[in-house]
Amino acid sequence: KDVKHYYYMGKDNLVFHALFWPGQLMAYDDALHLPDTVSVNMFLDFDGKKFSKSRGNIISIKDFVEHFGNDSTRFYLTYIMPEYRDTSFSWSDFEDKVNHILVANLGNFIHRTLSIAKKLDISELSLLSVDEDIKNTILNSFKASRSHLDASEFRKCLDEILALSSFGNKFIDKKQVWALRKDNPDEYQKAMKELLLIVVALAYLITPILPDASRRLFETLGLGLLESWPQQEDLIASFERDLNNISLRLTEPLFRQVDTSDLPKEFDGFK
Repeated sequence: KDVKHYYYMGKDNLVFHALFWPGQLMAYDDALHLPDTVSVNMFLDFDGKKFSKSRGNIISIKDFVEHFGNDSTRFYLTYIMPEYRDTSFSWSDFEDKVNHILVANLGNFIHRTLSIAKKLDISELSLLSVDEDIKNTILNSFKASRSHLDASEFRKCLDEILALSSFGNKFIDKKQVWALRKDNPDEYQKAMKELLLIVVALAYLITPILPDASRRLFETLGLGLLESWPQQEDLIASFERDLNNISLRLTEPLFRQVDTSDLPKEFDGFK
């Protein structure tokens, strides 16, 4: 019930899917629920040249995912998604964006936080307060991400996720959290609670774009699989409940760097 229907298409199919197809559906059965939102993308090219199945200028998604993994594939295609203008895929850019943004920003923040938290007694964090700027940063990230998803602006949603993880990385560096454990244990615990709240928030936020990574992160945190996003008005309280149930398991980097210097034969036409 109350499910919105979205149509996603390239700009060359706009007239058919926005006019002719709905007309055909209405003629067939006027009780059918027509699309609520028609989302139109521009074109995705390969190094400035058009992909063409008839000419053999294609990259098999199956081969791509099998070689580079689902997370790297979904991340990069979302990052360069041609939502407002034509964009272009290139191997060098794919490697650069995955290694220097997905791995070095998002993955780095999560791995740093969980590595520092390995010896932490989570039960000691429940009564600690959280600064308002941390709460507001998380709340604003969710509000903006939800708005972008509703508007089919997946690239902007990803930008919000990366902004939150970048905020977390700067927080670690500014607080020098690794040194607080000995120098100021109370401040260390407070900082770790705030960092772990950001990690929990990111576990939810990445679900629509990086579902495999989200599942692994929830498993690493010892939490159950995500059923739905928490409501905005209960967001921080919900994350604090999650935090109280965290049981950290062995941590390893959530994402791996990619290397496009020696591609397999499946990509011979696109090296």
